[in-house]
Amino acid sequence: MIRRQFEKTDKMPLKIIVWPAVASLLYGIIALGLNAARILDGPYFFLKVYEQSAVVIVTWFAIIAVLCLGLALLYYKLKWRRR
Repeated sequence: MIRRQFEKTDKMPLKIIVWPAVASLLYGIIALGLNAARILDGPYFFLKVYEQSAVVIVTWFAIIAVLCLGLALLYYKLKWRRR
C-alpha cells in the first residue's frame, strides 16, 4: 500500500491515451515527408519511400497506429479497472 501514496489515484479520462499515439503518428508523418524530400534516410525501413511501395508504407502506418492505441487502451483498462 506504500506504492499508492506516490501514484495519482484519480481516474484519468479515456481520451488521454490518444495524445501519445497522435504524437507518434505525427512524428511518422514528418519523417515520411523528410524521406520523400530526400532530407532524411530512414530511420526505419517502413519510412524509406524510395525502397518500397506506398501500400507497404500505409500498411505499416496502420499496424503501428492500431498497436499504439491498442496497447495504450489495454494499459488504461488494466490500471483503472474497478477494484
